[in-house]
Amino acid sequence: MPKAAATAASYAPSASDTPPVQCEAPAATEADDAIEADTPGSDGTRMFALNTPVKIAITTRARSADTVEWQIRNAWNTVKASGTFAVAAKPGTYALQCKSGAAGYFAVSASLASEGRALPSRGTRPTGIATFGVIPDVSGALPKASFAHPDQHRFGGQGAAYLKPGTACCDGDGYRPLYPNLGLTWVNDNRNWYMTKEKGPNRFNPNADNMQSFFKQDGLLRLIQLDSIPAWASSTKEKTHSYAPTSLDQYRDYMKRVGEDSNAIHKKYFPQTQHNYYQVTWEPDYEGGLPWKDSDANLVAMYKATYESLHATDPNALVMGLTLSNLGANATWLKRLAPLGIGKYLDGVSAHGYYDVGTSPSHPPERLDADAATSFKSLPGMMRGLRAAMTDILKPGAKLFVTETGASYDLGTKYGPNTPNWNVLYAQGAIVARTHLILLGEGADTSFVFYSADFPGEIGYGIFFDLVNPQGGFGQTLTSPKPAATSVAAMTRMIEAPRLPAPSTIRRKACMPTRSSA
Repeated sequence: MPKAAATAASYAPSASDTPPVQCEAPAATEADDAIEADTPGSDGTRMFALNTPVKIAITTRARSADTVEWQIRNAWNTVKASGTFAVAAKPGTYALQCKSGAAGYFAVSASLASEGRALPSRGTRPTGIATFGVIPDVSGALPKASFAHPDQHRFGGQGAAYLKPGTACCDGDGYRPLYPNLGLTWVNDNRNWYMTKEKGPNRFNPNADNMQSFFKQDGLLRLIQLDSIPAWASSTKEKTHSYAPTSLDQYRDYMKRVGEDSNAIHKKYFPQTQHNYYQVTWEPDYEGGLPWKDSDANLVAMYKATYESLHATDPNALVMGLTLSNLGANATWLKRLAPLGIGKYLDGVSAHGYYDVGTSPSHPPERLDADAATSFKSLPGMMRGLRAAMTDILKPGAKLFVTETGASYDLGTKYGPNTPNWNVLYAQGAIVARTHLILLGEGADTSFVFYSADFPGEIGYGIFFDLVNPQGGFGQTLTSPKPAATSVAAMTRMIEAPRLPAPSTIRRKACMPTRSSA
């Protein structure tokens, strides 16, 4: 099957993709750098509100008087604005004053006509472009989202970026302004035993202030992580995800303390939320990097101890697992463990949404749908199988949180001066949006976007470029958006929560049945 990225070339903007980007003539100021382009004036994300000023600063160091040729292209590689301006034979920064009436991703290109010098690569961003995003405003088409409880928010994320001036990894808030711009609310919060009690038992103090400062402001919600045990509590004498603790009594004591901690935090900071949400294990797939090597009986016993201990001290606890990386494996494991009673110790399912050997445009989520013999292996088929297993094994009303899903570039793509091209970037953005829409449409309550920016080892999963590290990094301080970032920003604003029309706009015929919104 052809790669999904190859189909991107057949798309063109519709007539409604207007107005074009408007730019005024530049004015020069002194600078020292070689030719480059950036968008100073944003909040660090290089994302801007619709119809607000976007300053594009193009810096040159021409050897002689020259002309800069510039263009702004959208995610379809269509030119939305272009022009030329003269530059002097000295360092200078020239500011294009722009405004966009269309939301989305934009790539700025600029080159010196005589010297042929184009914008250099920066980190994982290839040569020839600088990028920015324009955040959509859907208020004219959709009523404002409303929530009976904050934990009805549908989107979370993984990965932090320290974009505020004066911040660096890993101090301070790595989620603002990034997550509000993207429309992401849920964030992992670590209460893993190996992190909090690494040196011995009975050391975690639930009465201390264990709350990260960035959770003390409105706008973020906690998914509490419990996976892995410390070396002193492990039969291997190393911290591990692969074995149950040697003493379930000590483990229960710790989990009761975590429940006390969460209950206090809930009362003080999250009184409007319905639950405290716990994820017990992380990707125990046999073929993965954190495989479960202990017995099924010990895994269920560990879940039993977790469930009973948390519910003993946290009246709002909602315990989830098993969080296999392969989405379909979550149903397989639930069925295998059902005779051992796993269903009694889960209030919901947490899963990762990877549906193929490489979730990418090379393997779109629907590629196995067409043939009835393979459709159960497609993303929609896997979700239906998981929901059926939950219905059979768990209590009614069990939640389903897909706590990590990302899409990489086309398989085989590498970071480099000339890669990825616009088609690869477009395709990644399309697959990111389609994957999360399918997950939610097939019954997930919440879906987490993976990953904030490019990181080492796995190519192209970031929805932002890392502008410093050529192979990606962690805790970035300089990023710029890909089409995937603006796809996420649009998706979250459109389907973040159920929307009902204002009461004055509702019209019902007499005797027509009504249906409540879920």
